[in-house]
Amino acid sequence: MGDLLILMVMLAGTYLIGTKVIEKNHYKSIEKREKNFLFLPAVNSKNVIDQTQGIESAKIVYGCIVISIDFFKQFLGGIINLFGGEMTSYETVIDRARREAILRMKESSPDADIIINTRIETSTIGNSRKKSAGCSEIIAYGTAIKYRGSVTEKVKKELETEKLIKNKQIEKKVKETKTKNIVEPIIKNNLFEYIILFTGIIMFIFLIGLFLKK
Repeated sequence: MGDLLILMVMLAGTYLIGTKVIEKNHYKSIEKREKNFLFLPAVNSKNVIDQTQGIESAKIVYGCIVISIDFFKQFLGGIINLFGGEMTSYETVIDRARREAILRMKESSPDADIIINTRIETSTIGNSRKKSAGCSEIIAYGTAIKYRGSVTEKVKKELETEKLIKNKQIEKKVKETKTKNIVEPIIKNNLFEYIILFTGIIMFIFLIGLFLKK
């Protein structure tokens, strides 16, 4: 009974930490960084795409990552392995590793216009009969090409300028909204105070008039 309880605690803990926290945060990081490299395609073509432009530089770039499989995925994969079926628990591990390797490859040459001859290779670390580390290694590599008179930098600057203008507009709207939310209550409060003050003055004059009549 005690061993079963320990197993349940380990499964719950590794699921919450590994899948719900680490994996979720990693996907957020990947999606955010992928948006920054939309204008740097990585293709498997061996030839230069644009033959009309001269090549300023060409270099080999790569990115690699090793991702381990948490205990929950290993346990679930072991059960599926007994009966056969699709290893869905391992799919996110491979997907994260592949996308992260491609991103690291792009990040190693952010000024390139295109990465050609892109290749992805995978291997397993510690895969032995006695002990398995349960790690997946993926490496992505290719040739980063930068053309002469590249428009990439121009496009990046234009996007950054548009983003800056958009952020300033958003900040302006936020400030205006905050100011409106602050000023409107002040105006309402002042109006209420003015009504009370005016009523008080009228009552004071009325009382003075009664006193003078007496």
